[in-house]
This record gives sequence, structure tokens and C-alpha cells, in this order.
Amino acid sequence: FLSEWSFSDIGREPYAPHSIRPFVYMTDPYEAVEKSLWCYENSMTPLVGEKDSDMAIFAAKRYVIDSLITDEQSLTRFAPFFSELQAPLTSITVIGSAFSPSTLMSFERYAQSIQLVMALPETGAFAVAPLSPAPEFAPLPHCVVEHDSEIVLTKTARYPTPIIRYRTDIRALPVSGKTSFTLL
Repeated sequence: FLSEWSFSDIGREPYAPHSIRPFVYMTDPYEAVEKSLWCYENSMTPLVGEKDSDMAIFAAKRYVIDSLITDEQSLTRFAPFFSELQAPLTSITVIGSAFSPSTLMSFERYAQSIQLVMALPETGAFAVAPLSPAPEFAPLPHCVVEHDSEIVLTKTARYPTPIIRYRTDIRALPVSGKTSFTLL
């Protein structure tokens, strides 16, 4: 595992609420390792999902997970897990750079809260929104989000590799009178 971020830098990212038995299930293995390190840096012992969704679902049941850190593609593959769920998870965190609220709303009943975390592998997390039919993303602390037909990101926290006016290729519209934005 190679990273331009230190473990403590990864740990400072606000990826998900604290939980006791988090399950990390991401399409990209690099992202799965990074989010697992995030869990360890925040005093949580995660279970990392297997590529095979049937095996991942089996492991999640045996581990008795209480939260899920995932991306949208993996969440869709993980859907059979929820058919036997006895009680809602404490949280589902969906990490990505694009979201389909209509698809994600079908998972609403399976968790006490679902949050969408706008993030890129090269920048980390920079905005968050609760799941809704039309999510409004609020910039995270130490993140300056500008709009120039796409999101331009600056992170004011000190990192080994500074992120200054990074063009993300993510199209968004600012919400009038607020610092939040919606995706196009």
C-alpha cells in the first residue's frame, strides 16, 4: 500500500460516524485499504469486504456489522444483505464523486442515517450531504469549494502534498445564499 498521505492525515478525514463494527466494502481495493486505515486511526476495527459479493455478505452477517462504508456501485451489489437484516444499521456512508439519489433512496430504510461523502482519491473528502432526493452538499471544515462550471477545491489543512485550486471535473451549482452546492 503506497500513499502520499500519512496515516494520521488519513485519520483526520471525516469519512463516517464512529461505530463499533464497521464494514468497509469498496469497488477499488486501494480505497478499501485507505478507508480501513481510517477506521484504525479512529479506534475502530473494520471488516474489509471481499471482492465476491456473496462472500462479503456472508462475512458481514457473521461479523454482525453495525455500519457500512461503501461506494454506490458496491452498495448495489451488497443489496441482498439487507433482505435478512433484523434491525437498521446505525449508518451507511456512501463515498464518491457522483451519486444517484433515486437509486440510493431505496436503501433509506436499512440505516438510521445515510450520508453521502464527496471525495476523490487524490483529494480525500471535501463535502458531505444527508441522503435526500436532491442532496445539498456542504463543504467540510478546511475545504474551500469554488464553482467555475466545475468544483475547484482548496484544502486549507496542512498536508505533505498541498491541495490548492484543484480542478475536479465535477460539475455542480452553488445553492443561492449558501456555501452548499448541488451536483449537475
